Amino acid sequence: MTTLPPSPSVQVVFLHLDSSPALEGAIRDNVAKLALIFGRITHCRVTVARVDHRHLHASGYDICFEIGLPRGPLVVRHRSEAGEDAHAAVHQAFHTVRRRFEEHVRKLRGDDRRHQARATPGSLG
Repeated sequence: MTTLPPSPSVQVVFLHLDSSPALEGAIRDNVAKLALIFGRITHCRVTVARVDHRHLHASGYDICFEIGLPRGPLVVRHRSEAGEDAHAAVHQAFHTVRRRFEEHVRKLRGDDRRHQARATPGSLG
């Protein structure tokens, strides 16, 4: 039987919009997936804020992730397009978060692929 890492503490904050259990659930599910990649997440705070575009009829979302990791937090911000709904904005934001998270974890583990990919001239391998 494989043991799963403990779920990190997740705080979801909604600013300038009503809270959404469905959206909060999607955020928590995605954070749990990050914890499967690297089980040493201490906490995660996600802020979803509606941003009104003054001269446009549609609003967008500013989403900020603060993920507690060894050696300090990883902070990722994502601003959605005007008119994009909150679920789509969070989905797009998690693509960015996952990429940045994986890069950060590689550095924590000392496994920087870009460094390994550069071969020195004259090396055999």
